[in-house]
Amino acid sequence: GPEHARLAARAAAAGVADRVRLLGPVAHDDLSRWFAAADVMALASSSEGLANAWVESLACGTPIVITDVGGARDVVRDDAAGRIVARDPAAVARAISDLLTHPPARDAVRAHALRFTWDANAAALHAHLAGLVHLHQAAGG
Repeated sequence: GPEHARLAARAAAAGVADRVRLLGPVAHDDLSRWFAAADVMALASSSEGLANAWVESLACGTPIVITDVGGARDVVRDDAAGRIVARDPAAVARAISDLLTHPPARDAVRAHALRFTWDANAAALHAHLAGLVHLHQAAGG
């Protein structure tokens, strides 16, 4: 994107250009390969619902570092899934370093994605909507 040149220059200035890849857009079919190759996935969103990227990363066995937005606490329930941090570069860096130093087992990470299935999501949505109908009916609606 438009920040590519600036980011490449920062990586070069920091002496890490040989270890940083600025991929740009990645085809959906290739995402799992990249997630699985990573040691940690970080996404410092300022606003989010429940990001597919979080669950996709976990499904590939890669722990996540995310900010406390949207459904973050529904996804990261313990340290095997990753870390929830303040939207602050130092906090993100500390969490990444912690996961690199003490990586959870890939199978333990993958287990956190198992409950995010179409059937589970449909059942949860049905239960939520049924509860709303019940509340409406109880209120005389």
